Amino acid sequence: MTRILALDIGEARTGIALSDTGRSHASALQVLDTKTLCREGKALNELIADYEADTLLIGLPLLEDGSEGSQARRTRNLATKMLDALSKERSMDALHILFYDERKSSKQAKEYAWALDLNEKEMRGKLDSHAAASFLQNYLDNKG
Repeated sequence: MTRILALDIGEARTGIALSDTGRSHASALQVLDTKTLCREGKALNELIADYEADTLLIGLPLLEDGSEGSQARRTRNLATKMLDALSKERSMDALHILFYDERKSSKQAKEYAWALDLNEKEMRGKLDSHAAASFLQNYLDNKG
């Protein structure tokens, strides 16, 4: 089976997580600069190719009632820019794009980091990929 690549898109950084080939476990992978991903699709294309991902799961920060607010609209806008840049590097026909509720993923990532006794400085730059892993794991646990 192929993998799922999850993106936790923020204004400055995008956290990236990856499923295993059995699509049962999520792992934090890395954090990349959002502006660069919106301009150039090369790094994202390389991740998709290297890890043989056929699905991009994009976290959508919904409001508590499940509706989309201004942050969700900003995320969709950034995702569109990233996908446009990516489409210049590869055919998008075989790539599944899904948006998924990411509510509470950042909080879960912080709790995970605190459980590892990481301080704020050690967490900086890592939380975004752990947040992506959090909502990806939620997706994997609830997909069937």
